[in-house]
Amino acid sequence: MFLMPATLRVKSLMKMVKHLPFATVYIHNTTYGVTTNSIGNYFIELKPGYYSITYSFIGYQSIIHNVSLTNEPLTIDVILSAQTTQLVEFEVYSNTKNKAKEVMSNVRKNRKKHLDAVSSYCLQHLHEKFFD
Repeated sequence: MFLMPATLRVKSLMKMVKHLPFATVYIHNTTYGVTTNSIGNYFIELKPGYYSITYSFIGYQSIIHNVSLTNEPLTIDVILSAQTTQLVEFEVYSNTKNKAKEVMSNVRKNRKKHLDAVSSYCLQHLHEKFFD
């Protein structure tokens, strides 16, 4: 196996270069990929050959790099450009009842009945029930 160290950097709208933590790096036509660490670095082990590597992160335009790997380590610096995307706004409504409110309403409604039952119950009843 071949170890390919690489650094992923991001160019923000203000043209400042910064590291991009937890970006996605994956190899096309495979299920193989990694994420960058907290400072934007990643390591991926690949056999020598030709690969298409995709770098992506939410809010940035994805980039595909075609690389030919040999047995020599390769460092790739990638700059992703910010991308604006308009998301569709939607609201979620539920037509089910709130079960917690329903339970608490029943508790309040039957409070007096339960309190009366507890106050009329005494230790004598308990003793008769279990020990006689």
